[in-house]
Amino acid sequence: MSFMGRIFGSPRDRFGKHILAQVLAFEGVDVAEYDPDSYEITYRCGSAQAKLSLDILFRRFDGEIGPELEQAVAELLEPIAAGLSPDSWEYAEPRLRPVLRQAGLARIGLGEFHGQDVVLGRPAVPYLNEMVVVDMPTTIRFVTVFDLRRWEVDADQVFATAHGNLTELAINTMAVFAPSERTQVLEYPDDDGDTYVGSLPLIPGWLAGAGARTGAQALVFLSGHLGMFITIGATDELVNSLLAVADQRYDDALRPLSPLPYTVDEDGVLVPYRVPRNHPVWPALRHAEAKLAVAVYGPQTEMLRADEEVEAVASALLHVRGPNGIEHTMTPWSAGGPTLLPKADYIVFVNDDGETLRLAWEDVSEYVDLPVAPGFDPPRYLVPAHPAEPVMARLRTLAALTDD
Repeated sequence: MSFMGRIFGSPRDRFGKHILAQVLAFEGVDVAEYDPDSYEITYRCGSAQAKLSLDILFRRFDGEIGPELEQAVAELLEPIAAGLSPDSWEYAEPRLRPVLRQAGLARIGLGEFHGQDVVLGRPAVPYLNEMVVVDMPTTIRFVTVFDLRRWEVDADQVFATAHGNLTELAINTMAVFAPSERTQVLEYPDDDGDTYVGSLPLIPGWLAGAGARTGAQALVFLSGHLGMFITIGATDELVNSLLAVADQRYDDALRPLSPLPYTVDEDGVLVPYRVPRNHPVWPALRHAEAKLAVAVYGPQTEMLRADEEVEAVASALLHVRGPNGIEHTMTPWSAGGPTLLPKADYIVFVNDDGETLRLAWEDVSEYVDLPVAPGFDPPRYLVPAHPAEPVMARLRTLAALTDD
């Protein structure tokens, strides 16, 4: 520390003491203490006690002291000073926001009480889950299954409330959508994560409304967890170009979400954009689908293999490029015993003698039962050792007749 720093304190220390003074002066605050080691302020309003993380505030405002900082601190203090516990439904209700995150947890138990650390979530589109956060001035907190029990509400109410809290934003953004003969690409950045604009595709009717107002198909790209971009009436050539942009943004994202574009089906439900195999966009979509699937199944595979209670083999999902340049996913099915298969384009049977047999998932499912194992997202399929020899013989014949 410099000589001036020793006299007047470091910038972080001055920042912390300035906020302490604001907290102590706030009506309703009884006691407040500043801890420079943990860089937190603990304060009490009546029976409610809370902590203020100074490190998050310091980074958010670059250590600058001014009206915006004071407003952020006041917004955090007001509900606590009014007697609302930060753990109460009254505090959380107006601050709930929906968010998208990659799936991949080894087990999910929606609607059941498993403990405080189980985050509430539900499938939104393949490989992506919708979750809910409590939005606070300096941080966010994911809603857990434990919160439902504490608040005495159900999951449907939490999700509906989170959607309702974005109604004003959804209505305001509709103003930019209007009929046009030109292809449009609209960027919606959210660098600070304050607006939750990237969550708008979760709001029923929003993306369908964009298409209806413009008279053309709307595609939304959600490469990272913040922001999004939309194209209206894009040509196949433009979609291919945007897929390349989304792929790079996905690679560069702090929290990658998806390299795929999404649209709505005939019922207005959010779905991945799909095209026939002979479509010029299909190879790029196949690449994005395989990339996302492998990224999401990877952590799930690691968690299952580390769980000593899981007796079946957790098979990995592999991203492969064929000799013809087409990309696909593939998973091995070993002969040794029960296997938890991820959903893949191809299954490779691996025998103890080194023989391998590759077949499309759909072809295998015509001869072999592939039951879904409960409690996994993305899904797993629990299969025993290899099928009986008569079935394997038919699969060998089928493999010899098919060529992708």
